[in-house]
Amino acid sequence: YYSQLVAKNEKNKTSSATQIEKDLTRTFPAHFYYECPQIIDSLRRVLSAYAFRNPSLGYCQSMNFIAGFLLLVLSEHQAFWVLTIIAEHLLQDHYSNSIIGSLVDDAVLRYYLHKYQPKLFKHFESIEFPFNSLTSKWFMCLFVNSLPSETTFRIWDAILCEGIEVIFNVASVILQQNEKKLLELSDHGEII
Repeated sequence: YYSQLVAKNEKNKTSSATQIEKDLTRTFPAHFYYECPQIIDSLRRVLSAYAFRNPSLGYCQSMNFIAGFLLLVLSEHQAFWVLTIIAEHLLQDHYSNSIIGSLVDDAVLRYYLHKYQPKLFKHFESIEFPFNSLTSKWFMCLFVNSLPSETTFRIWDAILCEGIEVIFNVASVILQQNEKKLLELSDHGEII
């Protein structure tokens, strides 16, 4: 199936092709693995095949990081199917045009923070911190750009075994472990 999608996509480019091309070089630019043209080609094929498979969703920024991370440990074919599971089952509402899933997750994490870390919540409110800039980076990329690879793989194992709710536990722990430092910061860029 995957090879058929790749072949069909080469003949009929999707509307996502231009954005995919832009994001290929933005995917882990400092990682030695992504200096190899063959790996970039694999990433292009995985993302393009997914966009072709699901034209109503197509391609969404951050899928490149998910697929790129998967290609570190999986074959192209396997990476395609895991990306499909993530995009269509775990984060289905995050990659839609409305990104409603991301907005809901942002509200849930704000609630957790308000309830369990009120000092940090009040601090973020007082400096008008755009909370969604943090949660979208964490949740839409499933911590790929925020934590060491080994930690991220373990988190992904937990997500795949226990469900997407794990992201809230991880985010809460990150905020708890860094609360003292975060309370000292007022610059939004430093917080992120």
